[in-house]
Amino acid sequence: MKQPELDLLIDLARRRVLTNEERARLNQILEVNPGGWPNRDEELALTGLLDRLPAAPLASNFSARVMQAIELAEADSGRTAKRRSWLNLRGWMGRLAWSTAAIALSLTSWTQYRTWQRTEYARSITAISEVAAVPSVEMLRDFEVIHTFARVPTAVEAEADISLLAALQ
Repeated sequence: MKQPELDLLIDLARRRVLTNEERARLNQILEVNPGGWPNRDEELALTGLLDRLPAAPLASNFSARVMQAIELAEADSGRTAKRRSWLNLRGWMGRLAWSTAAIALSLTSWTQYRTWQRTEYARSITAISEVAAVPSVEMLRDFEVIHTFARVPTAVEAEADISLLAALQ
């Protein structure tokens, strides 16, 4: 089976009516491979009907109209590009605007970060100063006594204290 030749003949049959020689060659190939072109009759009938249609009339100024449409499209795209040229990065104004915006954003971010850093530093110093407050001199004088009050006596010490109290009475 010659598949490329079959594909070529099918493509020709879809575009135009085949000559007698081409039709004979197509029938010969399809006898060997009957499933090669399943919709053959419908497509050949459609090609024949399309071939009978009259050619579409063209206006006498068709070329002039096409050229005018091309010129209008080019002019419209040029106007649109000029309107937006200051916003895009192609012109120097666009580059300046975007650069200024980037620098302003960077400076604002840096300023906010520095402010946050200073606030955190002040909070940490406040927390340290509250925790590490130095006690007064009077409190330090009585530290030994206060320290012994805070300590819980052991069972042996408590028994000794009870026996001492009993002896004193």
